[in-house]
Amino acid sequence: MHIQYSLLSKKIVRFTFDKVVFYFFNKFLKKNYHFKNIHLGEECYIFGNGASLREMDFSKFNDKITIGCNMLFLHKEFSNLNCKYYQIPAARFFYKYFKFYNKWQYNYLNDLFRKKILINSSVLFFTSISNIFFKVNNLYYEHNFMSCRPNSGNFDLDKNFCCMEGAMEAMIGQAVYMGFKKATLVGCDYIFYPSKSGHFYESKGGDILVSQSESKKRFLDSVKNKIDLEVMTLDRGKSDVCNYISYSDYFNTREVYRKNTEIVGSDDLTVLKQQKIYSIEE
Repeated sequence: MHIQYSLLSKKIVRFTFDKVVFYFFNKFLKKNYHFKNIHLGEECYIFGNGASLREMDFSKFNDKITIGCNMLFLHKEFSNLNCKYYQIPAARFFYKYFKFYNKWQYNYLNDLFRKKILINSSVLFFTSISNIFFKVNNLYYEHNFMSCRPNSGNFDLDKNFCCMEGAMEAMIGQAVYMGFKKATLVGCDYIFYPSKSGHFYESKGGDILVSQSESKKRFLDSVKNKIDLEVMTLDRGKSDVCNYISYSDYFNTREVYRKNTEIVGSDDLTVLKQQKIYSIEE
């Protein structure tokens, strides 16, 4: 009974919070309606942060619009992409303290991300409405009202945007809302087969994971009738949840491995190391 009451109280708190958010901040969400079907029938790239990005030449990807996320702007070749949109969906990410992997700690990334957003003024950034107190002209807000998982009616970036379980989901949901007919997922190594770990900015990464996330599989299955998706792999790899194409076949070129120190600036790596949740070696 205690567990049931606890769950009920959490739902009541969340419901009340959502009502307050909708009442006070709905005008900010409505601004996103400008992006409804703005790229109807077009194709795009969706960039994750996977370790596979160490082996790809970003200048190859400037033929289509890119939707990026999280740490992508730390890559030295970020400016080579035609990145118009960018997702940082984590709630309360721009606060001095943040819960990284279920542990509250000082947020060293806060100032770094603020600086990068201001530098990349031509990119339109999207983040949780909980970050409303950080306001710049190229920042838009989104929220998932009592709905963490997607269904047929919750891809509304201007209302109930349920695709905030992770950055990949947020980018795909945004692509659907904007009307893109096809997206190629790049650096989304979790949906390789076998699934791969790690990020391009870490010293280590690319190790095989035991299994893929079931929630990501369900999400990808739920959007199959809304957008054509394919994932870009390395070494002519595969995916068991999505259509796939290898980088070498797609661009008719070979992959070239680079260390994280070659593609991320030393100052940025220092900040990441301070956070003590990433594999960053000297």
